[in-house]
Amino acid sequence: GLALAPTQIMLYLNNTFSLAFLGNSLGTTVQGTFAFGVRLSQLVTTIQAGFSTFWGPFVYANYRDQQELIAKVQDYLCLLIFSFYCCLVAAEDILFFIFPAYQGCLPVFPVLMMSPVFTILCEGTVYGISIARRPIFDTIGIAISALGNIGLCILLVPQMGLMGASLALAISGGGMFLFRTIMG
Repeated sequence: GLALAPTQIMLYLNNTFSLAFLGNSLGTTVQGTFAFGVRLSQLVTTIQAGFSTFWGPFVYANYRDQQELIAKVQDYLCLLIFSFYCCLVAAEDILFFIFPAYQGCLPVFPVLMMSPVFTILCEGTVYGISIARRPIFDTIGIAISALGNIGLCILLVPQMGLMGASLALAISGGGMFLFRTIMG
């Protein structure tokens, strides 16, 4: 449990650094547009929200003798997540027609959505890490994401603006996903 204690701080840092950096670098209008895009992109997490309530206990209770079923359900979950991602991206013109003040987010919306997709996919890797009793790997994965996001924002935002912050969030989420998947 002690290894997981700093994760909440790092998650908060990861989720707010891009906003703060954009606000300081490019102003509050860009910051607001980015905040709206991030919140909208997190709609993809609705698939995972209630599912993990029963899935986690099932995995922990049955990981030794139900591995095929667990793998199959994880595959279906991944398919649902990517399908919902595609539906949201396909409907993005409608979403931003409804909210015209945020149309500046339209070009970066698919990139922004990659971060919650990676986070949801990491949910499955957490079970493997927990079963192996290596919670430090979860903490390291979140640290990779937070530090990667900070570094990439510093590098990309001055040159690319809103797209730079979006790429920083997506790439850092991908780094966390890769690390936690390998360790899980």
